Amino acid sequence: MKKFLVLLLISLLAIFVFAGCDSVIPSEGEGEGEGEPEGVTVEIANSVPIKGIDYVKGGANTITVTFPAPVEGIVQADISDCTSTIAATKFLFPTDESNTVFAGTIDFACLSDTTNPCGDDNPCGEDPCCEAVITIISGACEVDECIVLPVIVDCAPPAIPVFAFNCLDCNPCPDQCEPSDGAYFTFTSMGGDVCNPADACSDDCSGVGDWSFTVGDICDTCVLIEGTGCPIEGTADCGCLPWATETEVTKTYTVTFKISDKVGNTATQDYTVVVDTDSVVTCMEPVVDET
Repeated sequence: MKKFLVLLLISLLAIFVFAGCDSVIPSEGEGEGEGEPEGVTVEIANSVPIKGIDYVKGGANTITVTFPAPVEGIVQADISDCTSTIAATKFLFPTDESNTVFAGTIDFACLSDTTNPCGDDNPCGEDPCCEAVITIISGACEVDECIVLPVIVDCAPPAIPVFAFNCLDCNPCPDQCEPSDGAYFTFTSMGGDVCNPADACSDDCSGVGDWSFTVGDICDTCVLIEGTGCPIEGTADCGCLPWATETEVTKTYTVTFKISDKVGNTATQDYTVVVDTDSVVTCMEPVVDET
């Protein structure tokens, strides 16, 4: 009889334990993510991520900070970079009534020496990339510093490479096929000198971005060729450099080479091509700025 009572008690306890489990084990998905705060995000105009860090164009840029919930009080950005020993403070203002998105303009100072944005004393060393630190401060965060964001400031555009050009007739056999319609050219970026024969296509900070050869003005531009990155070499399209008419005798074209780095710093160089009625007189002569 005692054995029967013991077995009955064990059975009742087992039923109670298994029946009670349904109330303590959460169903799939229940409770996941509850109470986990989203992070504060920062976006900077004229910036590009490279190997895990943002490279930003020197000068004035818009900064946008997004909070996971409405913010009351002041939001500010403290900026410290290697071109200044004093941190600058910029107040950010809400962009709408939600009080979750704040924006303003921050200025990464670039000194007048564009070949070295850190100046002659160069606290950054020989590398022209300057490290800056942006600290977002607001009472909405559990600590005063909501986020600390290191960036690299790029003030200098890529150098203009030394090119080897070759101008050619778009149709070298007019008697055998369609009439010749003008000139085109081939090009390749060359090394600096015999001691440094490497390709001259380079940028010392964010890297080479877009480049192009064009002719004409902003209202009537003919794109000869465009590309991205290195090497800078190729063949221009026909159609932009037609021969001179019999009345013109000769015609001069100004071809503009434009090169940008990945954050938008740009440099340009003009070349002239002179043609007569059926041939190239001068081929891609650099225009020297006398100022």
